[in-house]
Amino acid sequence: MQRRNFLKTSASAAFLAGTLPACAVPSTQEEKAYTHQGRINNYQKFSVIDPGLKITGIETWSRPDVAVVRVTADNGMEGWGQISTYDADISATVLHRKIASLVLGSDPADIDDLADRCVEADIEGFVQFDAERRNLLIKVDDLKHFRNKVSDEIGKMRKSGQDASLKIDEMKKSYEENQDILQ
Repeated sequence: MQRRNFLKTSASAAFLAGTLPACAVPSTQEEKAYTHQGRINNYQKFSVIDPGLKITGIETWSRPDVAVVRVTADNGMEGWGQISTYDADISATVLHRKIASLVLGSDPADIDDLADRCVEADIEGFVQFDAERRNLLIKVDDLKHFRNKVSDEIGKMRKSGQDASLKIDEMKKSYEENQDILQ
């Protein structure tokens, strides 16, 4: 919603100032009205790049606290952006699993169409993915707690001269059983 308003306002101001490229003209097509997104009837969209291109690639580079995305068009043009700074690595995964298939092959100049595709996407899929993500986060936290607890016990056993091999084996077994979660 905020990006759509920002783009609308920026494009409108630039258009009025005469600074937009020739391709940045209002569309004459009938548009859907999504009043819940701030779009009203008779809404006119603006393009800030030449229309007619197709999105051919979406790549991300991420860490837990930051992720960037590169979108590539069929003519080689690239656009770069930042993904959410909260669990950015997970947001990058959501982008690839849920959003990429909706926008690949689309015209990058048609920002409204891209947003509409994402809004009209199956929300149940997002809810299910988020539930899976939350369950994995809980499992990972439990495993970290177990690792820390056993590590403390191993340290205390070694300090007192006791054999810690059973605890070490317990930790190795837990690691092997949960290899799919930890990767």
